[in-house]
Amino acid sequence: LDKTMDDFNDWRLWMRDVIDPEINLTWSSWNKMQLEKARNDYQRQTNPLATTCRGILGSIPTAVLTFGSITNLEDTTWNKWAVFGVITGVFWVVVFGMVTLYRMLVARRKYRIWRLVRTLGVLGLLAFLICAIIFVPSVGGGIG
Repeated sequence: LDKTMDDFNDWRLWMRDVIDPEINLTWSSWNKMQLEKARNDYQRQTNPLATTCRGILGSIPTAVLTFGSITNLEDTTWNKWAVFGVITGVFWVVVFGMVTLYRMLVARRKYRIWRLVRTLGVLGLLAFLICAIIFVPSVGGGIG
């Protein structure tokens, strides 16, 4: 128990920017050194596009499955795979269109228009989800 208490006290001192005698670094300098490869001189991630792509690709299955569960996709009279394909295809077309618009508008320094498009895109997404939750179960033959 004494060793644990000593280690905890050493850790608390290290977190308060006291130099650790074993590594001759404070916590902030040690952390900065650990993040050097992942960040550039401005302390930003070196590849934000890759990080964004990983986030989008990781969220697609969850988003489509959530959409399917909300709209009672299992009870539809339509082919489930066709509905899944259409939803996924529409999603990718919208993502590609937004990325293309972003690149075009920002390259031409049309920042206000891009903010408007981005806001309308989010509002359109919310409207689509609300309409899908309300109308797809009744139109597709589900229990809604």
